[in-house]
Formats: sequence, structure tokens, C-alpha cells
Amino acid sequence: MVAGSCSAHDPIGNQGRYMYLNPGGLLRNLRFDMKNHIFEPFATLRTTFGGTVMVGGRMWWNLGISNTVNLPMIGIQRPIGTDTFNIYIQN
Repeated sequence: MVAGSCSAHDPIGNQGRYMYLNPGGLLRNLRFDMKNHIFEPFATLRTTFGGTVMVGGRMWWNLGISNTVNLPMIGIQRPIGTDTFNIYIQN
């Protein structure tokens, strides 16, 4: 990982196995299988992160509850703080 990387752990989805990472403000996100110690490609954002001067960002985990369905979600905020992206996680 490089400067500006951020991550979030999902304690509910997929039995809490995965930590989701954004390495250094790149468009490609990864997930880390904490049980088997394997990095996997996860999701690609379709917008730039604001140029080469801006690195880093914020990442968080959120859980949406709709009746009997739990919807785990990863949120990413760009370094300039104007856009957020939500990625729903499949179980």
C-alpha cells in the first residue's frame, strides 16, 4: 500500500471475512480475505480522483436494514470531499 490508502472492514457480510481497500486513491478497489490472506479485485470507480496532487480519501462500512434484508455497503469519499460513492456488497 502507498500513502493515501484507506480501508474498511465489513463485520457482517460474508461472515466478516473481508476488508475492503482503496490503495492510494486509485480507481480500482481491492478486498482482502482475512481468513485465507488473499487480495482480490473488487470494484472499479468510473470517475477520476481529482488529479495527481490529491491522494487519499475516506472509506467506511454501513449497513442498511430493509425489513428482513441486510444490505452491507462500502462508502468512499474522494480526497477533495465533494463526491461520495456507495458500493453494495453481495453476500
